[in-house]
Amino acid sequence: MQRQRAGIRGYITLLHLPTTTGLLSLVVISSTTSPTVDLGRLALFLLEGFLLVGVASNYLDEIKGRPWNTIIPVRVLWAVGIGALISSSLIGLYLALKIGLWFLPLVGAWAFLTASYSLELFNGKMHNALTLGSLMFLASLGASTINGVRPTWISIEVAFLSSFIAGYGRHHYEAGKPAGRDNELLPSAQRIWRWLMVEIVFIDAVAALNLAVRIL
Repeated sequence: MQRQRAGIRGYITLLHLPTTTGLLSLVVISSTTSPTVDLGRLALFLLEGFLLVGVASNYLDEIKGRPWNTIIPVRVLWAVGIGALISSSLIGLYLALKIGLWFLPLVGAWAFLTASYSLELFNGKMHNALTLGSLMFLASLGASTINGVRPTWISIEVAFLSSFIAGYGRHHYEAGKPAGRDNELLPSAQRIWRWLMVEIVFIDAVAALNLAVRIL
């Protein structure tokens, strides 16, 4: 039986912090493939990513079907989701002015893919692992270029790996969601959900270690 989430708990639930940190950690790993790491730009890029995949994507996704069973008013979901999408794009615009206008197509692609995935546009044809994987591929490439360098073979390979991990993680996310959302006593869902959490912790640890090695 689904539990309704009201109040501050509902808003926090929609941030999906474990999965959001996992995706942002993939961005950090991609950034550390560059010869140098600009911490200021990386911080802004992570904020852009958090607003995009942590806030905009999850709040807009809740509009159709209430997959996490919150009772947050639809108008609030729209306001927060669109506001985060615009804020994220503005940060991307600022980074483009610092890095180069060639960065703008990436910013536009991230916004388009996020909206298409979350709002299930085009009859839901983009609400799948391929769209999420494409988003992460482009985000990873962006993370490697914010340091002022062109993509390298290793950064491209890491971007492909990030894309695969995101798509694979989505499969676990959807399969284990009943356990994470409702605490249903389904052994298979609980097992998958626990394994997803282990995967995320591992990715977070790798990202933290990589960043620490680069800046210390």
